[in-house]
Amino acid sequence: MTADVKITPRTDGLYDINLTASGDLESVDGLDTSIIVSLMTDARADASEVNDPYRRRGWWGVEADPEIERIFGSKLWLQDQARLTNMTLAKLKDAAQKSLQWLVDDGYFKSITIRPVAVLDGVRIYVTLTADNNRTETVQYTLVNATGA
Repeated sequence: MTADVKITPRTDGLYDINLTASGDLESVDGLDTSIIVSLMTDARADASEVNDPYRRRGWWGVEADPEIERIFGSKLWLQDQARLTNMTLAKLKDAAQKSLQWLVDDGYFKSITIRPVAVLDGVRIYVTLTADNNRTETVQYTLVNATGA
């Protein structure tokens, strides 16, 4: 397995980076942090998705360097203000799948399956990770509805 920087979810939906007693970044075996960062970091939208370049979020370097092959983060944020319909759930599923595809491409998992489910406070995304030995693990992440609707 691989070591990753440990982050811990807070009750407000944000995450904290953990430090050791000596002030170093705390690490953890596994890819939990990489999955969280891939899902919860905003990928830059293209012009067809968001017309105003100042509102496209994500890393501006994506547009500045055409050599970049891998887009970092996800476009889950594009559905922040969307009405919660089956179409929105399908878009969330697609965005989550694309943001985690690198884990399959780089050989960490054989496959990844995404299942978004509408819940009282927003959407819960279930991520099922299948290893080469067909062992599976499902983790869940809640996308909070912050619109008040």
